[in-house]
Amino acid sequence: MTLEQSIHHRWAASSELNALLSSDRFFTGRSLSTAAPYATLARERTRPLSHTNSGRFEETLLRIHLWHPDHDLGQTIADHIEAVFDGCALDLGPQVRLTSIRCTERSNRRHDDGLWQFTLRFTARLFQSKDHLL
Repeated sequence: MTLEQSIHHRWAASSELNALLSSDRFFTGRSLSTAAPYATLARERTRPLSHTNSGRFEETLLRIHLWHPDHDLGQTIADHIEAVFDGCALDLGPQVRLTSIRCTERSNRRHDDGLWQFTLRFTARLFQSKDHLL
């Protein structure tokens, strides 16, 4: 399972977060034709950290953008996103292990059309076993 798939599964499994913004309103990549509120997940980059005889450690930077017309409701959803994912455990299968995931940056801004954009940036560290890399 990919990191993005695992994040989607965790969102759907969180009853509180799913009640605030349904997981079917959470997309990977861009969603240009969707009416707010909705959220998107984007991978910024992945870089190797170190190699060992048993596998590789890498760091992946992810961004979750939340688009909402109401600041207070958007802020509440952003708070729940951070609570659900910061420091969580994710099942990535037997060959890949998430060693940590942290919310490292958070911001919001209002666009000219009145829509609020909340951005949460996460740093995930993973270990991929040598068998997975083959």
